[in-house]
Amino acid sequence: RITDRDGDGIQDPRDHCPLTPGLMAFAGCPDTDGDGLPDDTDQCPTAPGPATTQGCPDRDGDTVRDAIDPCPDTPGPVEHNGCPDTDHDGILDKEDQCPTLPGIPAYRGCPDTDGDTLIDPEDECPEVAGQIENKGCPTKAETIVQLEAIADQIYFHTGSATLTDEGKATVVKVSKMLKATKGVTRVMIVGHTDDRSSANFNMILSHNRAKTVRDALIVEGIEAGNLQTDGKGETAPLAPNNSRDGRQRNRRVEFILLD
Repeated sequence: RITDRDGDGIQDPRDHCPLTPGLMAFAGCPDTDGDGLPDDTDQCPTAPGPATTQGCPDRDGDTVRDAIDPCPDTPGPVEHNGCPDTDHDGILDKEDQCPTLPGIPAYRGCPDTDGDTLIDPEDECPEVAGQIENKGCPTKAETIVQLEAIADQIYFHTGSATLTDEGKATVVKVSKMLKATKGVTRVMIVGHTDDRSSANFNMILSHNRAKTVRDALIVEGIEAGNLQTDGKGETAPLAPNNSRDGRQRNRRVEFILLD
């Protein structure tokens, strides 16, 4: 005589769980939490959950079960145990003071673009280094030093007033410095050359190069009325023109802060 010991209507020979009432769909085994996974394969048989987490709850749907997910209501990658890292800087959002801006551990996930030790959200000049006591902006004296340091890095194509790509990038840096320096409005831009070519050609070239830099700064947002230009040709060298290094030093664009 064929029996049905658990009384679920499925005879024991065909019932995979003959002592526990179950469902025909699961060959006589129960699905206590009704999540579509039979109890014998469900790692959380009393709490409904998807098959991706073996039947255990996963409220945020990130495939990390709630019981081991430190952030069960916010989706995050498996490699971070289910917690998000929105800015992908390797610092979890729950520990990141700037969760939408990639940063570094030293500043608890916040960036310091200009490297002046003041994080960008607190830095009034985040792209130009400055003193903390000056809210991250450079002083006029600091800007003068920086402008002198890059005067010979504004490159033009040989014998012309056309900036190279590298020269354009340097002019962008200059514009950021000028914008970041409080109290600076009027600037004199002075072009210089080495002594190759005629004195007349070099004088005209130096004027044209200064005007090119002026135009580029205007494009970057510096007020046209605050920019003046001049050219000195080969008349104000910083070094002898008898060496390559000397000539390079002499080919420069000088910025004089007028106020």
